[in-house]
Amino acid sequence: MKTANIIFSFVLLFVFVIALSFPRFNQQNLFGLNKIAGQYDEYNIVRGYHLSGDAVDYLLCVKYYRGETDRGKLNTPFVYRFLVPYLASLLPVNDALTSLNVMNIILFLCSIVLFYFTLKALNFSKSFSVIGCYMLGISFFTFYYLTMGLIESGFIFFYVVGLYSIFKRNDFLFLIALTLGALAKEFTLILIPTYFIYNYIFKQYKPNKLIFYSAIFILPLTAIAIVRIQFNDLPSYIWTPAFDLFFTNLFRTRAYIAPLLVLGIPGLISIMFVYLYFVKKYKMEYDINLSVTEQYNYQKFFVAIFFFSMFLWVYGFMSAVADGRSFMPSFITSIFITLMVAKYLYTRYQLRDLTIENNPILIPVSKEVIKENTHFIITEIEKPPIRK
Repeated sequence: MKTANIIFSFVLLFVFVIALSFPRFNQQNLFGLNKIAGQYDEYNIVRGYHLSGDAVDYLLCVKYYRGETDRGKLNTPFVYRFLVPYLASLLPVNDALTSLNVMNIILFLCSIVLFYFTLKALNFSKSFSVIGCYMLGISFFTFYYLTMGLIESGFIFFYVVGLYSIFKRNDFLFLIALTLGALAKEFTLILIPTYFIYNYIFKQYKPNKLIFYSAIFILPLTAIAIVRIQFNDLPSYIWTPAFDLFFTNLFRTRAYIAPLLVLGIPGLISIMFVYLYFVKKYKMEYDINLSVTEQYNYQKFFVAIFFFSMFLWVYGFMSAVADGRSFMPSFITSIFITLMVAKYLYTRYQLRDLTIENNPILIPVSKEVIKENTHFIITEIEKPPIRK
């Protein structure tokens, strides 16, 4: 895939992202979407805003950093996630909600570009990497959540940066992504188990890195503690599991539908693969440029992360009003798994003409033929003898 084609693909993708997110921009009632997406919350209407969800609390943070509202109107835990609203307050946009959503789009587009290089770091081709970016960009998250006044784009950006740093084994970049990401949203702390699972599977632990391993816990938790101290005059908030929240979510249809919509087709493919992986002991050899061990390790890693990220939803189900946002780590992980499956099927398609059934002339001249699943890979072929 030529560089010019890649640039054009990204420009086109950016247009799609903006167009897809526009109907929900600032929660405008375009095409009567609010009847489907949900009506404005009474709590927000009382405060003077016809908005749903947490958007009011985040736009008030933007106004606070601009000096347009007093501290008493702020609420926890939203003030703890100060990074995206603070960056939004620096934009030359008058309306706080518009400024917040413009920053969301900027961060999300940056995430897509970085996601391309993350996929490249895993030896995916340029074409497959672009396809992965389209999966991330043209998604339910982009349509429903991106521009409704939330701050998930900040989490996605630092989560992708963290994954990139793990695969490139850049510890310094990982610490930056983890620490700043914790100031964007506490979900970013999922990078900690992600890092240690990767190092365990790929046997990257080193005794001389104990200080760094300690810093992985100390730096983000210290950053979170500093922010909480800055807002210690406001009521402290901790996400504690509670039976009332559990039963509220238990009978909320959106608590089940929204996660499925966020996961989309990549999520369904990943669920099927996880089933085959555990029940049928199924493994793929999808990349001839990676060793078999590496390929199996990457599958083990992404299956583990896919499962582990599901606990975010379980925890959110018991400690907050559950929706599809907690499934974003699972969705991003599912893109990796889906691309592995697609690459495996594509490789089999390419090798269809090299099977013994289709090429009987290869039967006596193959020195080494590796039989794997239903196809044969020819690793070395003798030249036929020259007749004199």
